Amino acid sequence: MASNSTTTPTSDWKTFAMSLCRNVRNKALVDSDWTQARDVSLSNDAAWKTYRQALRDFPKTWETTYDNMSDDDKVQVKELSIQNSLPTKPS
Repeated sequence: MASNSTTTPTSDWKTFAMSLCRNVRNKALVDSDWTQARDVSLSNDAAWKTYRQALRDFPKTWETTYDNMSDDDKVQVKELSIQNSLPTKPS
């Protein structure tokens, strides 16, 4: 599909995508907060710490991914596509 005024992402598009990225990341951090409680002992504690650091770094790394996308891919960014790009959660 050729880019036109309705399919060419603007800086506002990137602002929206980055906001969505941070929202998805924040939810993943909240969902893993339980791993950091003082009374929780995990055999894979280091893996969870690494995962949570990767989540904190995620917006910066995902922004590079976004910048390298084609215009057609940029306009298709949705919450699910960002969720699918998150670091893999420890099991």
